[in-house]
Amino acid sequence: MAFWRPGAPRPPLRADLLDLDADAEKHWAASAFNLDAELPLQQQRQRLPIHKHRLQLLHALEAHSTLVLSGPTGCGKSTQVPQYLDEAGWT
Repeated sequence: MAFWRPGAPRPPLRADLLDLDADAEKHWAASAFNLDAELPLQQQRQRLPIHKHRLQLLHALEAHSTLVLSGPTGCGKSTQVPQYLDEAGWT
């Protein structure tokens, strides 16, 4: 397969690339399930593992120009930290 160079005519579509999900039923993927869906959103946020470190994170961000944050999948790193920053007036 050749690269499509800018300004060149569009290459013809390949039928084998158009039907990528033809066998999707063979490849099962687990779906996410929220066990706390019946709770108010604020309580759901408080149940995330990162919540107990909220003040420490905000202090570290004020004291240091760089912060490396690591944690297990689903702990709230990418969803809660931006919200903590917004709530603390960093936006």
